[in-house]
Amino acid sequence: GGTGDDQIRLGYYGATLHFNLGDGHDRVSSTGNSGSKTLVFGAGISAADVNATRDGNDMVLHVGSGGDTITITNWFLEDRYRIGQATFADGTKWDQNNFRRLATSLSGTVGNDVLNGWEGDETLTGGDGDDTLTGNGGSDQLYGGAGDDTFRVNNSGTATIDGGDGNDTITAES
Repeated sequence: GGTGDDQIRLGYYGATLHFNLGDGHDRVSSTGNSGSKTLVFGAGISAADVNATRDGNDMVLHVGSGGDTITITNWFLEDRYRIGQATFADGTKWDQNNFRRLATSLSGTVGNDVLNGWEGDETLTGGDGDDTLTGNGGSDQLYGGAGDDTFRVNNSGTATIDGGDGNDTITAES
């Protein structure tokens, strides 16, 4: 992609995407086998310089302190939309588990949202609206906000639930 804000489409077969400081705000769409796709971070970017947020079904990687971002569209939907690994100039390698651990906080909107957690620890905040928040294990913090919210948790972890205003429903599954 280079510098500037790029739209990048990765197909079914293997692909390598290079990203350097100053490359801007790139959006990556991926299909096919995630394990065959690699994100290579250039010189000056270490693993400690990368953090992530979740925006709907997209994972947004924030790179360095200059405001660069990589948005991996639909990352949270299913495996075929993901980038399978990342490498850094110092030799550090990440797999999908590293990416997953980055995005541990998810916030909804003023509308009706569906927020699904992972097996690990995360914080889900629904905001206003009639939201559905699902913690899938780990030690989860679920905050509904205003509205009639639905909370789903399973017995493989612990969950702290704050429903906020409204008539909320909590379901615990084994």
